[in-house]
Amino acid sequence: MSFSPATFSPQTANFPTKMPHSSCKTIALALNDLGQFVIKEASGSAVWTSALRGNYTRGTTKDETISTQLMEVPTANNLLFSSQVIYDDAQLTTRDYTFIMRESCNLALAKRSAGIIWQTGTVDGGEYCFLRLDHRGQLAIVDDQYKTVWRSQPASKDGDYVLVVQINGQAIVYGPVVWSTTYG
Repeated sequence: MSFSPATFSPQTANFPTKMPHSSCKTIALALNDLGQFVIKEASGSAVWTSALRGNYTRGTTKDETISTQLMEVPTANNLLFSSQVIYDDAQLTTRDYTFIMRESCNLALAKRSAGIIWQTGTVDGGEYCFLRLDHRGQLAIVDDQYKTVWRSQPASKDGDYVLVVQINGQAIVYGPVVWSTTYG
């Protein structure tokens, strides 16, 4: 097997080579703007693309060109937004507290030093349960048959809500918008 010299530019990394099989096609490996690896045939058509993983972004520079640096975007582990779900022992966390949707269908808030300090008490209330926050600010534990096992009280109006596990150990649903900037 022989390899051609690799070329590199800030936008893509190309590694042309011959494949050691009967078709012997020329291919290129490139890193696209989304952080995915792409294998392309000589014609330029993609034959394989890696999975999109991580939270990345590109910014613009002072002269309004697109930055060649991919930066990892920090994520918050203590938030659940309207229409999102958590399941299979997934959790929202702060420094000392964990809000966890257990496989047993019990939702619990635990303090690192004290254990469980609040729970729904829905152990074995269903199978393969998940916690969902809807656009009425209502939390619901739902099983694999879409039967509601437990739910909180809904808010008085539809909107965008967020469940926040605060550093003091409270889990609170906030929303809808109280203040925002104007558009455009």
